[in-house]
Amino acid sequence: MANTDTKAKTDDLAGLEAGLDALDAVQTHRTPVREVLVKKVLPPFLAVGLVLVVWQVLVSLKVTDETKLPALSAVWDSLSDMWLKGTLLEVIWTSVSRGLLGFLLALAIGTPLGLLVPGTWSCRPRCPVTSPVSSRAGPSPGAPSWPPRSSPPPPTSAWASANVRAAQPRPAGEELSGVSPVLLVIAHGSRDPRHAATVHALTRRARALRPGLRVETAFLDFNAPRVEQVLSALHADGVRDVVALPLLLTRAFHAKADIPATLSEALTRLPGLSVSVADVLGPSPLLVDALERRLAEAGLTPADRATTAVVLASAGSTDPEAIAVIAEIAREWRHTGWCAVRPAFASAALPRTEDAVRALRAEGFARVAVAPYVIAPGRLPDRIAAGAEAAGADVVADVLGAAPELALLLLRRYDAAAAAPARLPALTA
Repeated sequence: MANTDTKAKTDDLAGLEAGLDALDAVQTHRTPVREVLVKKVLPPFLAVGLVLVVWQVLVSLKVTDETKLPALSAVWDSLSDMWLKGTLLEVIWTSVSRGLLGFLLALAIGTPLGLLVPGTWSCRPRCPVTSPVSSRAGPSPGAPSWPPRSSPPPPTSAWASANVRAAQPRPAGEELSGVSPVLLVIAHGSRDPRHAATVHALTRRARALRPGLRVETAFLDFNAPRVEQVLSALHADGVRDVVALPLLLTRAFHAKADIPATLSEALTRLPGLSVSVADVLGPSPLLVDALERRLAEAGLTPADRATTAVVLASAGSTDPEAIAVIAEIAREWRHTGWCAVRPAFASAALPRTEDAVRALRAEGFARVAVAPYVIAPGRLPDRIAAGAEAAGADVVADVLGAAPELALLLLRRYDAAAAAPARLPALTA
């Protein structure tokens, strides 16, 4: 008996020692540095090097135009030039912010969709475990199948259905609650009398497209009536529902801060008045159609498109988001057949209109046209026209003005805001 106990204790000690040795072996194991370098560090560098080699080969073979695939040296010179001018970090930040914005948009869209997926799809019956022989022979007579032949439809959430109905665009002329909200078009204003005249012409055209809709015009500065004056008059008339539409092409300071602050201040004195703020006009395919209209009126024909470079001349902004939007519009517009489309700005950002025209001319484009991406005449549009003429542009189009496409876009932005399920609490007195 004693011998048996001693043997058992010896076996236990041997097993314990073997286990400790195994643990030591695991803890002391280290991946060689060479293996780490070969498997983890080197592949990214090889991939980048391969891309650069392929890039240079394609450039050497001239498989495409230099504007589409520039040489590596040209890219390096461009980066160096931006660094010297101090714009490289701004360009990098614009790209990063746009990528982050895209990620947030995808997250905002994908998350609700994932939450709204019916739970029945996550409750699929598990496939029965079968041997290889039974798998080849087919399922057994009593085995469950997926999907079932007479599966009931997934349950529909009443909350989701109501929100889908509320989010659908309102058809033209349809009233939401018996009386359509008043459309208040808010323009910036200018000392140039042509500005107010153009704004009023645009709102008259929108009013003609939607008979029965009350359309009012107000200005932030320089012109009358001001926003608070129009809202007070509407409140005195018994109006309690207004859609405020910023007559702006990009979301910059006026759309993000100036107009909301003006509306909030005015509404503190007007109890019961509710205001929805519509989106700014741009970007929109209708604006591109209006640009095309103005270029055609300036003398360009469809046959000129493939041989004409266009400068998309904007007023300019210190807001990186607005600058990025203008650049994206130029890139997208280029895909419609123009041989080149470059953005330019009359203030606050570079390049200026004249610099963009000269750059296109230096690249060898025989015909250069300037398309002002502004709504009404004024100081900055005049600066765009002067810069274009000074640089020798062949065609200078007029401002967008009261183009039919803009009038239609006003109504589309109005409909989208009027169909919103709720008003902004900050803009409700």
